[in-house]
Amino acid sequence: MKKQNKVKIFIIVATVEIVLVLAFIGYNAFLLTYKSKELATKTAELQNLIETSKTAESLKSEIEKRKSELESAGSKFFNDDLLLFFFKNLYDAGLNEGVTVNHISFGTLSTVIDGNPPLKTLPVNFGFEANYDSAIKFLNYLENYTSHIKEVNLTFNGRDCALDVVFYIFTDSKERWVYEGKVSH
Repeated sequence: MKKQNKVKIFIIVATVEIVLVLAFIGYNAFLLTYKSKELATKTAELQNLIETSKTAESLKSEIEKRKSELESAGSKFFNDDLLLFFFKNLYDAGLNEGVTVNHISFGTLSTVIDGNPPLKTLPVNFGFEANYDSAIKFLNYLENYTSHIKEVNLTFNGRDCALDVVFYIFTDSKERWVYEGKVSH
């Protein structure tokens, strides 16, 4: 009987061990399945974050590019000092092209972009004396100037000429253009 009891105890212990091992394997299989699903979810989230990061970097790069383009374009607009310097040299530049500038008059400022300082347009009328070739050379001088100038209307009457031009200028002036700084050139 002792031997039968030992066999029964051995069978019970073996059965309990097998049940425990199967339970352990089942639990680990459940955990593995759960962790696999969690890993797939986290992988999808990570891929979304990577795509978002790429999009953010692309947008950041685009913003920097546009900012650089705006700064480059903005550097070609007149400011008060540069416009005054331009007007101071205009008479001599005209003489170099065979043009005598008789008068300059300013129109009313109009705001194009409200910034600090705002970008405005300044209509200017130049009265000058020149022959046709000199007037063309003077227009080429204005066209090749590094700052943005928009020619609006040229009236040519023999030697008497009138040129209406619009300048783009960063200025705090309100309705009329007024120079309030110091020329740094």
